[in-house]
Amino acid sequence: MSFSLGSVAHAFVLGAEKLKSALITAENLIKKDAPQIAEAETLANAVVSQIYPGAAPVTAAIEAGMAKIFDAVDAAGDAAVANGLSVSLDTATVAAIKAALPMVKALAATVPGS
Repeated sequence: MSFSLGSVAHAFVLGAEKLKSALITAENLIKKDAPQIAEAETLANAVVSQIYPGAAPVTAAIEAGMAKIFDAVDAAGDAAVANGLSVSLDTATVAAIKAALPMVKALAATVPGS
């Protein structure tokens, strides 16, 4: 079976960005205080977990992996652009990615053309 893990991860990231944008917009429009925003975030997380059961490990894997990548690019500076960059992942990041793989593979299998 051929599938694109990158396209599935990209879909999760786009969904997360849209959700974050909506929450920020709502916060700015209704000027709620922190406890009410936290309540809205909890509700949003619950909705996402119903739409994408198992999304939490995928989100954790994306966050862990991207944090390592951003840190490595930042540390390498201009050399990363000029020479490319290899990134090492610690055991916690690898574990987060391995935990997400079943969900990502299952979702990728439902994407037409993957």
